[in-house]
Order: sequence, then structure tokens, then C-alpha cells
Amino acid sequence: LDLLEKRPNGVFCLLADELSIPQGSDAGFLAKCHKTHTSHSNYEKPRSANEAIFTIKHYAQSVTYNVTDFLDKNRNKIDEYMNQSLAKCSNPVAAKLFEVQPAKETKDSKSRSVVSTHSVAVSVNFSTSLTSLIQIISATNSHFVRCVKPNEVKSADIFDDDLVVRQLKNNGIMDAVRVRQQGYTRRLPHSTFVHSYTPL
Repeated sequence: LDLLEKRPNGVFCLLADELSIPQGSDAGFLAKCHKTHTSHSNYEKPRSANEAIFTIKHYAQSVTYNVTDFLDKNRNKIDEYMNQSLAKCSNPVAAKLFEVQPAKETKDSKSRSVVSTHSVAVSVNFSTSLTSLIQIISATNSHFVRCVKPNEVKSADIFDDDLVVRQLKNNGIMDAVRVRQQGYTRRLPHSTFVHSYTPL
């Protein structure tokens, strides 16, 4: 997560910075990523300098990202006429989602009012949502249901052994089974254990 979103040099932060400058480009973003994260154990540069890609080693597996049109895809701009139409539609949910926000006015160095038309990048929205999710999980006692896909073609009666085993390993289920086999089915805090079993 630090590689992706830690300020000021996470990948999302570098992308937001590149989007904020007029001369920002895909090549500029890629160069900054290479310069900043080459030494990171979970970041890989391509073998050829001509390849517009970088690879991040996620928990499940490594993913290679192609930066071609990366900035355009992350600008998150919606056609103004479409935005206005959706904001006026009869569906209250859609109208709320596309509600026109009042433009923000700021003062530049010469005390002139400047209307901000900056739109929030897709990566910034994702980073904000991820941070919010982590805060919620940290504040609650969460229980997870792990779903395993039997195949990639979404058809009945097809069981892909390699796919299922890979999911079991990546989701930590195999490790959980080993812990259960050793008899450590639950790990209670000492205070909880004493409170529950002192009467016995």
C-alpha cells in the first residue's frame, strides 16, 4: 500500500502530480515512477527502456501496467452536457451522483478571483476509497467469506484444479488450514480468556 499511495511519492501521488501540470505526459509519469521506486522490492522496471510499462508485485501476483494514455484515462472527465442531463433526471440517486457542484473561487498572486475547474482524478478517488475502507476495517471486528471461482468461463460442472489451488494459496487459506491442523483454532486475548473461563 505504501508503494501505491504513501505521500509524497506513492504511485497514485506521482500520477496526481503529473495530471496537475500542463506539460504532464505518460512518459513523464513513467520516468518519475522509475526514478522513485526502482529500489523498491515490489516495483519492477521493464528490461527495455523503450517499453512504456512497469510491474508491481501485489500480494496475489505481479501485475504489469501499460502507461499508454494513462493520464487521459485518469482525468475522470464527463461530457458537460451529459453531466447536466443526468443531474436533472427524475431518478433521485442519479441526480444526486451527478449533482452540479458550485465552482470554487480562489485568489491568485495578483488577488484576482480564479474559478477552479479541476476534476478529481480516478486514482485519487480510488486512494480515498481505499483509505476509508482500511479505517472501517481497523475499527471493526470483521469477518470475511472467501469465495473461490471454480473456472474462468463462468460455466457449471467445470473445475479448474490449478485455478482453485492458486486462489487457495493467494487467499491464505492453506496457511489457515495448517494452523488449524496444529490445534491453534482460535487465539483469544488473555483478558478475554480469563473473563470467560475464571468461573470454571
